Amino acid sequence: MKINDGRLTPEKGAMARLWTTETGNRIIDDCLQFFGGYGYMSEYPISRL
Repeated sequence: MKINDGRLTPEKGAMARLWTTETGNRIIDDCLQFFGGYGYMSEYPISRL
């Protein structure tokens, strides 16, 4: 892996971090749509995510 070898550049690291953040947000949004109204009630874990 590049990070273990010390070959990861700041630019590539930032791109990886952005991609993972955007992907996580997209997954959470899909889960919110899947659970429907439960996603808007604070008693359920999906709404807290």
